[in-house]
Amino acid sequence: SKVCLANLLRICTRYDNLDIIEDAYGINLRPLLT
Repeated sequence: SKVCLANLLRICTRYDNLDIIEDAYGINLRPLLT
């Protein structure tokens, strides 16, 4: 669900693990950074 995904993003950003999101889940976060 969207709530679970938001929580996952929150935790990964807190511990500086955004590369895990991109590698394991295939979610490209680059558009959010610009």
